[in-house]
Amino acid sequence: MSTVTLPPARDLIRGISVKEPWVTCIFAGAKTIGNRSRASSWRSWLLLHAGQQTDRSALRVPHVARTIRGRDLSIGVVIGPAR
Repeated sequence: MSTVTLPPARDLIRGISVKEPWVTCIFAGAKTIGNRSRASSWRSWLLLHAGQQTDRSALRVPHVARTIRGRDLSIGVVIGPAR
């Protein structure tokens, strides 16, 4: 059996789960404003994770519909890194 050594805390990367289609809009650069209920002091790289649920009402918002047109909406996976 092998053991895993974690990097120092300063080198860890965090992640955030966001419902589709919002995570795709963030990754595409179309959504630049955060609407979280609590503030975060994290100001480094993080992983964008598509949550298990889709915000169906957001699919009808015009700028969201334009942004996601022709893109696959994934759920339950890491979409990519962001800063």
